[in-house]
Amino acid sequence: MHGQKKTDKSEAVKEKERKQKEAKLKEYRDGMAQIATRREAKLLDWDTMGVISDVLRVNPDVYTLWNLRKEIILLLLSDDSNNEEPVKLGENELRLTESCLKINPKSYGAWHHRKWILENCPGLDLKIELALCTKYLKLDSRNFHCWDYRRFVVSMLDLSPEEELSYTLVKIEEDFSNYSSWHYRSKLLPLIHGDPTGQKPIEEEIHLQELDLVQNAAFTDPNDSSAWYYLRWLVGELQPKLDVILAFVSREDKKLFVGFNRNASLDRVRIECSAASRWRTVESFEDGSLWFADLNDVSMDELVVNVSLQSHEKSISLTEKEGFFWQASPQFDPTISEKMKAVLEEQLDSCNQLLDLEPDTKWPLLTSVVFMKAIDSYAYRDDIMKRLESLKKMRLLSDQLLQRFNEQVGRFLRFKNSIQLSALICHI
Repeated sequence: MHGQKKTDKSEAVKEKERKQKEAKLKEYRDGMAQIATRREAKLLDWDTMGVISDVLRVNPDVYTLWNLRKEIILLLLSDDSNNEEPVKLGENELRLTESCLKINPKSYGAWHHRKWILENCPGLDLKIELALCTKYLKLDSRNFHCWDYRRFVVSMLDLSPEEELSYTLVKIEEDFSNYSSWHYRSKLLPLIHGDPTGQKPIEEEIHLQELDLVQNAAFTDPNDSSAWYYLRWLVGELQPKLDVILAFVSREDKKLFVGFNRNASLDRVRIECSAASRWRTVESFEDGSLWFADLNDVSMDELVVNVSLQSHEKSISLTEKEGFFWQASPQFDPTISEKMKAVLEEQLDSCNQLLDLEPDTKWPLLTSVVFMKAIDSYAYRDDIMKRLESLKKMRLLSDQLLQRFNEQVGRFLRFKNSIQLSALICHI
């Protein structure tokens, strides 16, 4: 008898839920039909706003309704006969969006509308908005919609990056796997502790502290991606100073080639030569280490190439006597201190220990490649290739990226220096 009663109760609950869903669906359909009729009749007024509110409280993810609501609000704000103050109108909209967020805390439409209201209804209390973000991030520290909104509110409040950096640490200590906190931290640190040389994402002492912080998180759970992404940012951003290392003319192909020690794009460098046109990369990517252009005339005795980089300019003279070839002594790897090298080697060793136990753990495998590239890409070239092949088998590295890497290895062998991996690894 006890079992029978439980079954009867379960059926009753199911029936009640079914009726509730039907009632909500009817309310939604009737509301949408009413909104369509009023819109067609161009009745963009407070009554239409009320119907839209009712529908959004049933389903906050109907983006077209948020857009229509914005359209009506702009009309109301521009109407001189409307006595509603912008602040009061904005507060009403914020209350509506909060009702919607209780239904779906990750409603893109609700968060976006909230941001739009702050932009269009000046005078609202931004500290209340910051408190709301804290509330929702306590409910779900990974709610990236809320993180995005928080960054927007912080920019309007003009809070210092230092305050926000402290907040990210609090959220990370609450949950190591909070990707949004790590990501936000990667945006704040360069603003506060930017590296003046441009070869590291942040100044060295802070860099070392961050490596220590993220190591504790990454190796606590090797399968969680959040801290590993941040670790790759810290190490993958180590770069040699961008410089031109090679220039030569192929008379047969009527082309001028200019090579750099790492991948460069035309928004970071400017190459000028009066006889050349249409600069593009050998690799057919938007950025690359080897660029070429068509030559209008190959009968000259001398060709001058001017290269403007962010830190300096270089003028290269290519002469027939020198075979229209110029080469510098390039630096492919980042310059790192002995202290930094020791930390990277220690963390590479930790990765290798994890891989000895679990060879197919993707995040340590990928991050170990980044470590080897930063420490000495030439010395580790064989290990790097093996691990990239493993990543390809795990479908973490595309054939296109592996082909690009192989091309770069070929150029390295010709230049007698180091493998250029920076841009490739950043795109994996």
